[in-house]
Amino acid sequence: MDFYKMVFAEYSGMNSCVRIPIGATHIGPGAFQRNRYVHEVVIPEGVVEIEDEAFDACVNLEVVCLPSTLRRIGRRAFKGCWRIDSIQLPKELEVIDDQAFLRCRGLNSIELPPSVTAIGKEAFRNCVCLRSIAFPPCLATVEVGVMRDCMTLEDVSLPSDLEVIEDDAFNTCPSLVEVNLPPNLGWIGQRAFRACGALKRINIPAGVRSLEERVFYGCRVLHDIELHDGIEYVDETAFDPDADPFAEKP
Repeated sequence: MDFYKMVFAEYSGMNSCVRIPIGATHIGPGAFQRNRYVHEVVIPEGVVEIEDEAFDACVNLEVVCLPSTLRRIGRRAFKGCWRIDSIQLPKELEVIDDQAFLRCRGLNSIELPPSVTAIGKEAFRNCVCLRSIAFPPCLATVEVGVMRDCMTLEDVSLPSDLEVIEDDAFNTCPSLVEVNLPPNLGWIGQRAFRACGALKRINIPAGVRSLEERVFYGCRVLHDIELHDGIEYVDETAFDPDADPFAEKP
């Protein structure tokens, strides 16, 4: 049975600071979309969902105060909010949907709470100032393009029970130096680490049976890879032709 729902549907005003009224449970789809005046939004306790495109292209939005009751951040909810440099996610958040923070180019810090069980496709794509990310322990899949084009990303922590890294997950993260893949991983998608030009070391877990198209293409300083006996297929474009991935180097 569905619970009481009260949607804050739309704001088209010119105030720089907006406080959502107490009693709202949802920020509606596109509620603030393309608003160029708002700089700060305070969302009260009781709101459980920020729906799709709620703050899409709010290019001057700098501060968002999220309630502890929030459970879902919808598709493209904060896409293109490039002035946000950090955001504190509530401890009981469960879902960050597709492209939720796409092109948040000022975002340099975000902590994903352990409660998060799903992070959608391209959720943090082109967050060019984001330097590190630790995925939550219950996450089974790193989705398509989730960190693609994160140009300054240096440090990635993956959960121990991770099973799948999808296509383009870390494509064009040129500052990434080393990744420790967890032992239960069974699939690395096409171009997952393509153009990670600084990547020097990565392990291949025993459950991974194939290295797909361009998975490490453009990783020209990659070395010290050991392919286990269970590898059944290595695509001819898996590694960059100018790399020597199996050479041992200090």
